[in-house]
Amino acid sequence: MKQFEVIIADTPDREMLVAEIWHQDQMIAEINQENKNLELQIYCKSEVLILDYQSFLEVLDQAKKKLA
Repeated sequence: MKQFEVIIADTPDREMLVAEIWHQDQMIAEINQENKNLELQIYCKSEVLILDYQSFLEVLDQAKKKLA
């Protein structure tokens, strides 16, 4: 099973596309490009989410490439 998934989305609250980063069945982050710079938003509940560092860097790079 894939640990992460990147979904490119056109959301009504953004003018440009966003890259949603999902971990299993939970959206954990979004990369948007609203201000001409990439901005990372991380979503967490009250729990601690422990992720593999290298895998997360790779999925961030994948999201950036998909938005370019």
